[in-house]
This record gives sequence, C-alpha cells and structure tokens, in this order.
Amino acid sequence: MSARKGLRFAARTLGQKRQTSASPAERLHSLLRGKEGEATAWRKAWLDGTTPWDAGSSPPVLADLVRSGSLPRGRALVPGCGSGYDAITLAQRDGGDKVVGLDIVPEAVAQAQSLLQRAEDAGAVRGGSVSFVCDDFFCSEAFGSNFDLIFDYTFLCALSPTMRAQWARRMVELLAPGGQLVCVLFPVDAAANPTVGPPYPLDPPTVQELCEKVGLRTVELSKVQDSIGPRRGREWLGRWERPPAKL
Repeated sequence: MSARKGLRFAARTLGQKRQTSASPAERLHSLLRGKEGEATAWRKAWLDGTTPWDAGSSPPVLADLVRSGSLPRGRALVPGCGSGYDAITLAQRDGGDKVVGLDIVPEAVAQAQSLLQRAEDAGAVRGGSVSFVCDDFFCSEAFGSNFDLIFDYTFLCALSPTMRAQWARRMVELLAPGGQLVCVLFPVDAAANPTVGPPYPLDPPTVQELCEKVGLRTVELSKVQDSIGPRRGREWLGRWERPPAKL
C-alpha cells in the first residue's frame, strides 16, 4: 500500500471510530440537524435506536405521586409518551381513569402498545384504561381535549426553546377547568448551554413564568429528591392548575 493510500485508509478508519464513539446525545443532535422534517428526524432516531431520553421506566417521583393519591382523577394525557412507561404508571391507579399516550413517531407508539400488552397480561393495569395514539400534539385534537391531568416528562426539553410559549398555550387549550399540568422538569443545569439540545436545559422559574402568563396557577415548584442515578439533582417537579370555571 502506498503512503498516500495508507493515509487515506487511516483517515477513514479514524473517522469511523469517531462516529461510532459519538455519545447518544451527539448522534441525536446529528439526526435532528438534517434537512428532513422534525417528525421524520425523530422517527430516524427511533429506528436508529438513538433514544437517550428513554430511562427504561417512569421517574420515581411519578410513582410517588401515584401512591400519594394527590393527582387529579379522570382523563389524563402524556404527550411525547415514547415507550409508554408514564401512561402505564398512571393507569395503575385504582379507578376508572382513561389515559392517552401521544407520540408523533409510529414506532414509539408500537413499542408502547407492546409494553401495555405485557403490563395488562401481568395485571399491572387496574381499573383504568390506556390508549396510545400517533398524532401531533400541536396540530390535532383527534386524541381529545378537556384533560383533568397532563403529565410532561422529557417532552418540553425536546422542543426548541422558540416553541415554549406555544407549548404553554397548548397546555391551557387541552386542560379542563380545574385540571393540572404536572411536569418533571429535566435537565435542570444552570451551567449548560441553553441553545444546545435536545434535551434543552430547563430553568424552573422560567417555566413557571411561561405557565403563569397563560393563566395557570402554580401549585408546586420544588426540587425532586428521588431520581435515577444519572438524573439525580437535575430534576424539578412543577404542578400548575387551570382555574376552575366560574359559576
């Protein structure tokens, strides 16, 4: 092999090593920087297995809220539901709650439906029901409205910061009077670059301001004490209520 060919071969090999050593977040950023639409890019991430947001279970704080009985009952929505852990956790409450898991990626919905089947076979879903829908959170109401509870975990942080005001307005539109928006805010990292993501870092007071600007009342905003290892110290719990209708 000539020296020139050897250098080209070494360069290609080094490039391959760099590509394969990229972190899941870096691979995700690369996919989302493509020229395809956002839905296509997220689908590519699922097909590529690049899902760094997927922790393999619901956050411990959601399980604590379910056990406490403090969450509104009735109809619940989980936007950006991914593999479906949180929707299924909400359906484990005794009673007749109806939970909708929503995602824009059909492969995510298929995976969530598979997980739901296993949970139902194991008797983990109690008196409630869960359905998973492939649809656009911002552009459709085919999945319903007037929800008593909307749970957001790693959905807001997946959106460009330019979409946050739209996110807040949409939450108000979908909540029933007296309903609650419950968010596990992640990642909360003051040292992170706010323009680099997803996940885009979140500032709890800024999210509070967004919610209050659209008329939601702050119920709780506090640092989460129990998180999985890599997310410990980087999660906050926010709860906002749409004021009940005046009689």
